[in-house]
Amino acid sequence: AFGKLFELRGSVLATNIEDKKLLALRENGEMLYSEAEIVELRSNVRIERIFLLDKYLNQDTFKSLTTEEKRTYLNKHQSFVEITSSVKNALKEANIIVYSSGTQHSSLYPTYMSKGLAKEIVRNSSALKIFITNIGADYESPSYQASDFIEGAYRYLQLSENVDYNISDLFSYNLVNEPLKLKKDDNSYVKIDKEKLSQIDIPFIIENYESSDQLGKHDGDKLRKKILNLYKSFKSES
Repeated sequence: AFGKLFELRGSVLATNIEDKKLLALRENGEMLYSEAEIVELRSNVRIERIFLLDKYLNQDTFKSLTTEEKRTYLNKHQSFVEITSSVKNALKEANIIVYSSGTQHSSLYPTYMSKGLAKEIVRNSSALKIFITNIGADYESPSYQASDFIEGAYRYLQLSENVDYNISDLFSYNLVNEPLKLKKDDNSYVKIDKEKLSQIDIPFIIENYESSDQLGKHDGDKLRKKILNLYKSFKSES
């Protein structure tokens, strides 16, 4: 319906349409009891883990629990969803799979947790799989460096599966932005930790993918050209 309303050129497929409640446990043991609290978070304390539950928690009762008791309860009541048949077919037929940049804990990670998503991506061994690292830092991922983004995606993609996939089966390349104009001590950009990136079994490509008109935003045309060039090389090597 939205596709028709806005006359979208592509297809927009929801991974799932079940009604689940998104919550998060922070590293200091504090809870974020809704998606709104995650989005509105203004803190440098990292989120330890997000969860999908069938219903919201009784906050008065839950606050009295220890951090370990909270983890135990949340793990026990985690309610995973399964991807739809249309998403399965799209992944099966895809020539290129792109993991977009964006808000991690309130948007991308909940999607990655869908049952069957990682499995279908791995099964399509002929597809080029591109991970795009965020350009700008935000409160959902405080102090995240470039390697944290792909490692986070890898972690959440496997949470709903009882399989340890090789990271190279899920990602072909990691595109990391080199800022156009980086001032000393500028904390608005994601830091590039080359040493840690080199320890991950995925080729990373550091180039400028940033819009010259909107600093901090990706340039869609730059990404498109880069991905299509990688696809040509990928197919010739296959």
